[in-house]
Amino acid sequence: MLGLLIWAAGAVPYVELWPQYGWHQHLMHTGMMAVCLILFFYNGRLGPFSFGRADNDRFEPARPGIVRLVRHPLLTALAL
Repeated sequence: MLGLLIWAAGAVPYVELWPQYGWHQHLMHTGMMAVCLILFFYNGRLGPFSFGRADNDRFEPARPGIVRLVRHPLLTALAL
């Protein structure tokens, strides 16, 4: 079934909705770099807005890390 889906997707005609310019790729790469940096700095950090963690009470407001800039880094990364 997966092979049939891949074959069918390759057989459809290409319809360009809008032209692609060089700056579109640069904008996309810059956005993905921001997402990767946000996820890198948030990896394993405690946050006061995280759900399902038993050690949320150990969050230190004096050293918030990435949470100082972005309230919920995972949702921000998904939105970007």
